[in-house]
Amino acid sequence: MCQQQRKRYNRAVCSLFDPRLKNDVLIAAITSVEIVGAITRRSRGGSIIATDAIAATTTPNV
Repeated sequence: MCQQQRKRYNRAVCSLFDPRLKNDVLIAAITSVEIVGAITRRSRGGSIIATDAIAATTTPNV
């Protein structure tokens, strides 16, 4: 995701929390296995590219 897309995404996500919209916000704890599964499914479906999926599911060496 390029910098411009990331900024647009952040604005869109943050706008969901605008109190004037009176949106319900639900927070759920999910496991890393579920996250990897969701990213893999999106990659196979073509909505994200494989290199982004790999980057998102790889733990950086710190």
